[in-house]
Parts: sequence; C-alpha cells; structure tokens
Amino acid sequence: TLRTVYMGTTRAFQDGVFGIGRSEQLTLLDVSVSMPPGREVGDISDGGANPNPTRDFVLARLTQHPSPASFQNALGRDIARSPDLNGRDVTVYVHGYNNSFTDAAFRMAQLATDTDLYGPVVSYSWPSRASPLGYQYDTDSALFARDGLAELLSKIKAAGARKIVLIGHSM
Repeated sequence: TLRTVYMGTTRAFQDGVFGIGRSEQLTLLDVSVSMPPGREVGDISDGGANPNPTRDFVLARLTQHPSPASFQNALGRDIARSPDLNGRDVTVYVHGYNNSFTDAAFRMAQLATDTDLYGPVVSYSWPSRASPLGYQYDTDSALFARDGLAELLSKIKAAGARKIVLIGHSM
C-alpha cells in the first residue's frame, strides 16, 4: 500500500538525508510511504539499514517542491479532489522527541491508514536528534522549530484547507 504524506521540515539536508541539523528554511516535500501487506493495525517496522518492503515501511519516493507555490498547488489539488467536506480537512502530525525524518513520515502514513483519515495528510519534522540521550538538543530544537511549524500551517491554509487538525506526539 502506498500513502502520500506531504511534509514540511526544518531539518538540514546533509549527506543525502534530512538529519539532525537545523535549517532556518522550511523545506516542503511530498513522500510516498510503502506499507507492507498484511501488517497489524498500529504496527510500524522500518527494517533499519536494510528494509524489506514485504515486512517494513519504506520511503518509496521523496519529492522536494521547488517553491511554496508548488507545494500549495499539489496539496490544493488533493484537497479539491474530495467530494466530501471532511476530505477538505488536512491533518497535520508533529512528532515528539527521539524521532527521525522517516519516523515522522512513517507514523503519519500509519495513522492516516489505520484510522481512515479523510483528506490529505501532512507531517512536520523538526530537527530531533532521534536519540534517547538527545533530550536537551531536542528541547532546544523544538523551540527553534516553532516558526517553521507556523509557516507550514500558513501554507496549508493557503492551499485551501477547510480545517486543519493538529496532532502532537511526544515520547
């Protein structure tokens, strides 16, 4: 099963990944998350360094939007496709401490699929250290990332969202 998740992040892009570094610029993307067949509701397995699509979640595609307008247009098309007013709501997931960029994408895909969310979904990934020993860094990063979240919510509203449902998670 493939699930599209729109994403905003203030993680710096380093060595081919959105890592733990902080970026002053909000990066806007959409990703396709491949979820394995036959998994139990609530289960997520990332497979570590060698994911197997038959049992693990996998980032199948990652597309960075060249401009905020590109992001808003893509999200706006998905919002407009829904014949149901509830489908014009956008659900935004903000991960908690000790989470990576892929953790945020996988969790939003899992939540959206397992709860049959209507409408497009968005995940905001702030620069967590993604380590149980990184709580001080994560606290500082969460404070740093507030402006990026506000900017992302503004872009979602401008794309035509009827309502924005915000889900915050902490570990």
